[in-house]
Amino acid sequence: MNSARDEILARIRGSLHCPEKLEPDLQRRLERRMAAHEIHVQPQLDKDLITQFITKLKIVHVSVHRAADLDEVPKIIIGHIESQSLPPQLVMAKNALLDSIDWPEQLQIERRAAANEDRIAVTGVYAAVAETGSLVLLSDPNSPTTLNFLPEDHIAVVVESQILPHIEDIWAQLRKDYKTPPRTINLITSPSKTADVEQTIHYGAHGPRRLTVILVEQP
Repeated sequence: MNSARDEILARIRGSLHCPEKLEPDLQRRLERRMAAHEIHVQPQLDKDLITQFITKLKIVHVSVHRAADLDEVPKIIIGHIESQSLPPQLVMAKNALLDSIDWPEQLQIERRAAANEDRIAVTGVYAAVAETGSLVLLSDPNSPTTLNFLPEDHIAVVVESQILPHIEDIWAQLRKDYKTPPRTINLITSPSKTADVEQTIHYGAHGPRRLTVILVEQP
């Protein structure tokens, strides 16, 4: 550890009146607790996962479109572009799910991280949460975080099998899939908005103005 971190941790221990070195019994109990990943009380979901997820998305002003398969995804995106009078220019990263889509020539696609001038980003997701209507995106070379936050329009393609019941299920899934967790785990619920100015909702405060979810039945 570096000296700054050592100093901060020493101050925390001092304020809590904790010794520099824990007693062996307490150390073992803490290690067991960290390894157990105990889940506490969770809300009961009254609907099936897909219905619950869609309901939560609509409550927080997310546009939801259903697709039977990936072939319908470009049509839905073109419809969104036309309804919002947006340029047909998309930015997306290399992604196994998105790469399997037959994209029409009328959509101009660039495979890279997003920049300030980009208007529409299309991403996949690592998972989705029915309990809160949240999208889970991880930072890695095939999922740069700029795609989630810079463009005004974020379109996320979610396969129904990616929906998990509760937030705690995300961490269980991550522990199965990763020995070392990704540097950043983003949980996105609703478009970016704030009511700091005169208690009036403004969209696009610190991220996309519009969030669209395309829910695909079969990949």
